[in-house]
Amino acid sequence: MNISDISNAFWLNEEHTALQCDYDLPGFGIVPLTVEENDGGDLSTEVWNIRDQLQIAEYEDRDKTRENQEEIEYIRQLITNTDYKAIKYAEGLISEEEYSATRTLRQSYRNRINEIENPTPDLNALKEQKHTELRTQRDQLRQTEFAEYKNDTFQIRQEDQDNMNTFYTHAVAMLSGVVQREIFGLMSATNNLHYFDPEEIVELAQIMKLKVQEIYQRYWYARDVLLENASTESEIQSVQIPLTIPNLQE
Repeated sequence: MNISDISNAFWLNEEHTALQCDYDLPGFGIVPLTVEENDGGDLSTEVWNIRDQLQIAEYEDRDKTRENQEEIEYIRQLITNTDYKAIKYAEGLISEEEYSATRTLRQSYRNRINEIENPTPDLNALKEQKHTELRTQRDQLRQTEFAEYKNDTFQIRQEDQDNMNTFYTHAVAMLSGVVQREIFGLMSATNNLHYFDPEEIVELAQIMKLKVQEIYQRYWYARDVLLENASTESEIQSVQIPLTIPNLQE
């Protein structure tokens, strides 16, 4: 099979598990061919195995595309039907007042074509998508930022905070005299083993808590202020969790 035998290929779904193309079948000429992953047919298997070498158009809702094209062609015909009035106006055969309604109508036709060809993005959907991205970014910050204590850094992932909460509970019990005092061994983010007494564990637990709260505050600022106030697609796409929260009182 030659790649040149295949033309006009396009994906039939977003998952790229099926495609359609025109195939130059010897003895028959150009025939439409649908190829699916794991189809099992000899011809389909041959085409599927060389799919990476083909130029395959991305999947799109072809019914909607065809519907839009039909509407555009219909509107263009409506514009054509009023061309004679535009010509009469250009030649001075009708007045501005006589042509005014036709001009407005023709412009409305053009506006509709522009709406179809350049649809307005769904800002609410874009904001929801960005919100999901911000949540992911927030969780990633807990992986890449640390709590600083005793000239070292300590991880603040959820599992680290859960472990520290357990240490904190035991430390408070020790400080209250409920249980006997002990020393806690804790590995830092730099792989240094530290030994802390109960008082230091309480201090570190508070520092870790404040660091996590600070990340969440930056996330809330991005979500509730920056994203909420974004009014265009570019503004929405540019929203990120800031390194610091600006002092809004300045």
